[in-house]
Parts: sequence; structure tokens; C-alpha cells
Amino acid sequence: GGGGTVGNPIKVYFEPGAKFSVPALGYGGVFIQVGNNSFITIDGGTNGMIECTDNGTANTYQNHNIGIQASGGKHLTIENLTFKNLYVRTPSSSTDANGYGIATDIYDVSDFILSRCVATNVCQGFGYAFTDAGPSSNVTFFANTIMAANHAMQIANGSGTNPVLFNVNIISNHVDGFDVWEVQSGADLGFHRSGLFVFTASYNPAYPTTYPGLVSNVVIAANYIGPGFNPLTTSAGTAGMYLSAYAQTNFVHFRIYNNLFTLKAPLSWSNGFIVGGGTDWVVANNTCIGSGGGNGLEPYYSCGWISFNNVIANCTTPVLMNYGADCSASDWNIYSPGENFSIGWFNF
Repeated sequence: GGGGTVGNPIKVYFEPGAKFSVPALGYGGVFIQVGNNSFITIDGGTNGMIECTDNGTANTYQNHNIGIQASGGKHLTIENLTFKNLYVRTPSSSTDANGYGIATDIYDVSDFILSRCVATNVCQGFGYAFTDAGPSSNVTFFANTIMAANHAMQIANGSGTNPVLFNVNIISNHVDGFDVWEVQSGADLGFHRSGLFVFTASYNPAYPTTYPGLVSNVVIAANYIGPGFNPLTTSAGTAGMYLSAYAQTNFVHFRIYNNLFTLKAPLSWSNGFIVGGGTDWVVANNTCIGSGGGNGLEPYYSCGWISFNNVIANCTTPVLMNYGADCSASDWNIYSPGENFSIGWFNF
């Protein structure tokens, strides 16, 4: 194998009707392995598809399969491609703890674009990880659709003591169907359902107070996160957007705006529609429609979270200041019904 060059990229194009289709690959199998090659475009064309036909809770196979994998390199574009049934989980299963099926598994690729792709019935829809091999930069998720996933979109610290990622755009994506990955009340199978899950360095005993790692210059805009198809429990999951850091310095310069969230009874998020914090955040013009419980916005570890012009309806606590959100501001928001603020474990 090999990559392209500037001005001469390699393009993998799916002709009309073309697809990779198998009952299941072996455990850990990857349909398209890009490796560390650069200047590559994978284009699904009009209806290109990668699918498993017999993999999941009630199927013949229970294998972890991956659609496209890449590590290192730069200038990778994946567009117009459907990832279908890489793992079909039986809704509300109390025994299937398999976190199987990933549409895209991308590590440390700068100038990465994922656009107009569809993923259905996967544990993780579209994933990107950054490590000490970086810094990585210029990651875009645009106009994708993710249905029946546990983590619809994930940007994560893959490993390392000081992973760095700059310039992330998550725009105009459509997410729904978390309830496929719910579990029966009382069962804890370790799932962490979220429409968008972003996290940086986990606790490292070698750095007990600094919590290294940085994600900076992020735009999250015009996304839709829906209520699910047929929920069987009361929890929608962890959060609509769960942006998990350990310190104010981990997430810097986030702009989160014009996103739409809806829930239907009896669901509520365990935390809130938008949860997270850092330094220099603006959360504006978002619409969060609850079903009578849970939180709306939940800033934490925030120094400079500013929220305005948000509509937050049918939540028990529209804004919960939590985990030392100590210098945030909120104005011109509409709350209906409920209280305006609730102070969490620390004052703000």
C-alpha cells in the first residue's frame, strides 16, 4: 500500500451499488485499513456501503468489527459512505455488554474530514483519537447521520501524558436512537451513551494536580440530537454532549451554538443536554427540550463559560453550576418551567 501526494491524492470510489458486505469479519476485523498513509479520499458515491449482515446480540456472530481505521498520516477524507449493522444490539439487553462495532476509528490524522456519512447500529459511530504522537489538528465532522449508537461521535485522548488537538469543527450532524444501547433498570454494563463525547487526559498519578492534555479552538454548531425511537427505560444516557475534562486548562476556546436537543417522556439525561467546561467557552442559541426532569446546561471546571440566548424547557434544573464552575455568566436565556440556577457542589 501507499498514499498520495500534494496534488495527486489517492481516491477510493464506490461505484453505484458497490459495497463491502459480509455476515461478520473475525473479531477485530477492519474493512478498510488506511494505516499511516496520507492524501487519501474514500468516497461512497451515491450509495456505497460497508455492512455486516449477521453480527449482533441475537445473530450468529458477536464480533467487534471496524469500518475504516487509520493512524497517523494527514489529509484523509471520508465522505458519502454508509456503515450499516456493524453490531446490532438487542435493545435493553441486560446481558449483552459488548461494546462492539465502530464505523471510523481514526488516530492522530491531521486534516481529517468526515462528511455526509451514515452509521446505523454501531457501538461507536464516528471516532477520532489523539495521543502524544501529535499534536493533531484540523478535524471536521460535517453533515453526518448517526442512528442507534452508544457514542454517536467521539473525540478522545487515545493515550499519553500530554495529548494535544487543535481546530475541531462538529457541524450539522444528526443523531438519534440511543435507546438501542440502554440497559434494563438496575443493570450496569458500562455504557456511556452520548451524542457527542469529547474527553482529554484521564487521571495520571504521575501528574496528580496538572491533568495534562489540551483540546483547543472547537466549534460545535447546528447539530441535532434526538430522543430515541422506542425507549424502554427512563435514562436517555449520560448527556447529549458530554465534554469531559479534569481541569480548566484542558478545553480552551469552545463555541457551542445553534444546536437542537429533544427528549420524550420518560427520558432525561443523567447529567444534562450540554455538560462540560474549560476556559473561554460560549454556549449560545441552543434549544434544549426536555420531558420534565434532569438538567439543561451543566458547566463544570469552567472559567469563562458564557451562556446566552439559549432556550431550555421542561428540565428540573435548567442550569446546574457544578464542580467548581467559578466564574461563569448567563444571560438572556429562556427557562420554562423550573428554577433559573442551582448551585452544585461548589459556589460559582
